[in-house]
Amino acid sequence: MERFSWLRRRRAAPPLAPILAAAADRAGNDGVALLVRTLGPQLDRPVDVATALALAQSSCSAAACSREARLVRVLARMHEQLRCNRSDPRAWTETARRRVFDPDWLVRPCAGDRVLAAAAHLVWRQAVARLRGAGDDVALLALAELAGDADVPRTWSRRLRRALSGG
Repeated sequence: MERFSWLRRRRAAPPLAPILAAAADRAGNDGVALLVRTLGPQLDRPVDVATALALAQSSCSAAACSREARLVRVLARMHEQLRCNRSDPRAWTETARRRVFDPDWLVRPCAGDRVLAAAAHLVWRQAVARLRGAGDDVALLALAELAGDADVPRTWSRRLRRALSGG
C-alpha cells in the first residue's frame, strides 16, 4: 500500500465555527494560543506547536521568520478580526473597516493552507455580514481598498450609484 501513498485521504478539517467562536471569547494571547492548539496540528505543512504556543504566550511580537512565527502572526490577526467581529461595526475604526478587504492582512498569509484559508474565509464572511448589517456599502469599501484610495467619504456610494445609473 506504500506505493499508493497518493491515495491516502486527507484528514477532515475540524469544525471551524465553534473553534473561532471560542477563540473570539478569549482575550489577548489566550485566544491566539487556542487557535494555535486547535488549528496547528491540522495544517497541511507541520509546525512545532510547542514553539508556536511559546510565541503566542509571549507578549513580544513574533519577529522571527520561522513557520511558527508566521503562523502566530496570522492567527493573531485572525483573533483580532474575530474580536472586532464581536463588537458593533459602527464603533470600528476606518482602518478596521478597510482591513477586512485588504488581501495582505489575512487572505494572502492564509492562502497556502486549506485549514487557514477556510478559517480566514469564515472570519471574512462574518465581518462582511456585520458591516452589511450596520448599513455600510460593502462594495464601496472593497473598491476603495483595492483601488488604494485612502479617503473615501461614505456619501460617495450615493454619488457612485447615481453616476453608474446615468442620473
